[in-house]
Amino acid sequence: MKAPLHPLLEDVQLECRNGWYNIVRVLCEQLQDQADRFGAPEPKVLEVKEKYGTLHFYANQCSQTQYALIELAEELSAHTCEVCGKAATLRRFGWLQTLCDEHAEDAGT
Repeated sequence: MKAPLHPLLEDVQLECRNGWYNIVRVLCEQLQDQADRFGAPEPKVLEVKEKYGTLHFYANQCSQTQYALIELAEELSAHTCEVCGKAATLRRFGWLQTLCDEHAEDAGT
């Protein structure tokens, strides 16, 4: 079994592609940092998935700052290729996907 990207994700199955893993990992580090350094609650991550072409990160027990970090990560995913992590655009192929030019070509064929 593969180790989770971060301990906050230990019981969570990621339902997104590899290109967003760095966004998810950094977000978890920031959420944990808020808890460790500033006394924010330790979040309970419920679900991480792609929905409507962007990342959706669901967690309970978050401070306003932690929810703002989640919102920022979700917005960042709309500009990050879900396949490779490069700069990307939200595109429609009958469904929405955030893809770089290279992976958009692959998806369009």
